[in-house]
Amino acid sequence: MDASEARPTHLGSVVSINSSIMMVLGDAEIAATWQGTTNHVDSDDAVPDLEDGDSDWAQCLRALLGAGGLPFARVPCSGGELLTIMIASGGYVEVFRAGERLVLVEACWSELGHLTDRDFLDYVSNPCSEDATDAGFVEVQTGSIAFLPSPSSGTSISGALANLVPDGSAQFSTEECETAVVVQLPAGRYRVRVEGEVKRAWGDGARAVVELEPALQG
Repeated sequence: MDASEARPTHLGSVVSINSSIMMVLGDAEIAATWQGTTNHVDSDDAVPDLEDGDSDWAQCLRALLGAGGLPFARVPCSGGELLTIMIASGGYVEVFRAGERLVLVEACWSELGHLTDRDFLDYVSNPCSEDATDAGFVEVQTGSIAFLPSPSSGTSISGALANLVPDGSAQFSTEECETAVVVQLPAGRYRVRVEGEVKRAWGDGARAVVELEPALQG
């Protein structure tokens, strides 16, 4: 479907306490076991260093630092495995449904009305570019995917799944004062690709596209 034929649906925003987002995504049931910084064990240091600890967040950070400059890595948690990703450096991520794809846009805005800007919505709706970086796959077996700032725990995910709006999504606050999003979608294996940044009249941005593996569609 051409970008001009359908408008994407805005499902919510993922917002971190940091200036840019290191986010985890994957099956909502697995993400619900993510503990973020909450399973950090204080050391005897006068100023504890979260980065050197064994918290889920610290493991996430180390996985990205060890990814050879790539903006993504796989990270384990008690429930299984998630994908951690850094799309750009805009400070928060807008989540859209565009046809059968989920599109994540991280941007710095120059226009306050960006969510209704035609050029921006066309950018959201466009197919993934051929030169996008393949970040691998996430398995979504429970029919819901979660997008969670990595410092947050997934404690609030089950409550969010019980309060989905009619479009099958929910934006919710985590116990760590961040914002996350859960979205219903068909169970299956989803490919995640990350595009480079663009500069437009509405601002600077970059996308990640989450799409059911083609062999499994239909």
